[in-house]
Amino acid sequence: MIVCHCNVISRDDLERTVDELLAEDPLRMLTPGLVYMTMGKRGRCCGCFPNAIAVINRYVDFCRERDDLARHRREHPQGVPHEVAQPVPARARRIG
Repeated sequence: MIVCHCNVISRDDLERTVDELLAEDPLRMLTPGLVYMTMGKRGRCCGCFPNAIAVINRYVDFCRERDDLARHRREHPQGVPHEVAQPVPARARRIG
């Protein structure tokens, strides 16, 4: 699906670039300008930006859903249960 006719950018191009950007920094705020700049493009008429934002948001949500650690954090907002996070006794720790 073509998202931007001015730059001939497809949905797959956007998703590939979002993957690259999230691999560098998973907490990065993604905007169409940043994604386009990473692809070496720029918004010309910017009429595609609302559609590009929708594609980026849907893909980021999809990535977050397939991420097991992120899913665990959403399901357990209080963190790791105490019975799992037992401190290791000092004599059991290896030093060196």
